[in-house]
Amino acid sequence: MSAMDIRPGRVSSRLRVMPGIPWKAIRVATFYLGILGIWKLVAEMELWPSYTFPPPEDVFEDLKLNVQDGMLWHAIAATMERMAIGYSLSIVIGLVIGISMGSFKWVDETLG
Repeated sequence: MSAMDIRPGRVSSRLRVMPGIPWKAIRVATFYLGILGIWKLVAEMELWPSYTFPPPEDVFEDLKLNVQDGMLWHAIAATMERMAIGYSLSIVIGLVIGISMGSFKWVDETLG
C-alpha cells in the first residue's frame, strides 16, 4: 500500500496506533478502577447499610483475614463439593428424563 492508495481525509487505523503502548491493558485497568471508584462512591453515599453494601476496603480487609486464617480455602472446598453434587444430580436426572422421553411416547407428551 503506497501513500497514493490512502484517500485524502481518511487516516489508516495503522497510523493512529502508537507502537509499544499496551492499550488493552490500559483499557482493562481503567475499567476496573472505574468499577472500584463507583463502588466506593455508592458505599460512601450510604444508600444502604454498610452490612448490606460495604465499601471495597472493608471487603478486601475481610478477604485478607479469611485467606490468612485459612477459612477461605475451606469455604471454596465446601462450595466446590456442593457444585459437584448438584451438577452430578442434574446430569443423572436429565439423563433419566431424556431417555424416558425418547423411550416412552406418553412421557414425551407429558413433559415435552
